[in-house]
Amino acid sequence: MAKRTIPPGTPQTDPTPPAVGWSNRPPTQPAASSRSERRAVVSIIIPALRRPIIVWDVVLSILLTALGLGIAALVSLSSIFLVMAADSCGGNRECTLPQLTAGWLIAMIGPSVIMLVTLVLTVVSLVRRRVTWWLPLTGIVVELLVWWGAVSLVFASVPGLN
Repeated sequence: MAKRTIPPGTPQTDPTPPAVGWSNRPPTQPAASSRSERRAVVSIIIPALRRPIIVWDVVLSILLTALGLGIAALVSLSSIFLVMAADSCGGNRECTLPQLTAGWLIAMIGPSVIMLVTLVLTVVSLVRRRVTWWLPLTGIVVELLVWWGAVSLVFASVPGLN
């Protein structure tokens, strides 16, 4: 039988598999190379390092998010009727139609977009186990302010309505 020769520069490897529970890494390498791997290893070893779930925060966040989504649907649907402000335009009354259109579109789309962003931020914050109740509450306030500003923009574009 011919003897096999290994070309120079080829690393020597051991063909036997490592024992169960042991790594074949050299001892100079760290056990986990990235931060997330280290955090996962630490949370497996010491489960107390994970943040606890705050039940009242989860319940309150879900209720406020549902309320915010309901308010967004209500104000967006009621904004359909803002286009009726343009009925009095024409004849001797000149309206600012680009301003009216911009206000109407902001009132239609703005609250829904704000609440969808708030929903994503709330879910991400809940998954990371952070205190989250203030996010949907802030989203509700911002969506109502945006809607009120857009309605004011529509009414300011039609003379005699403000």
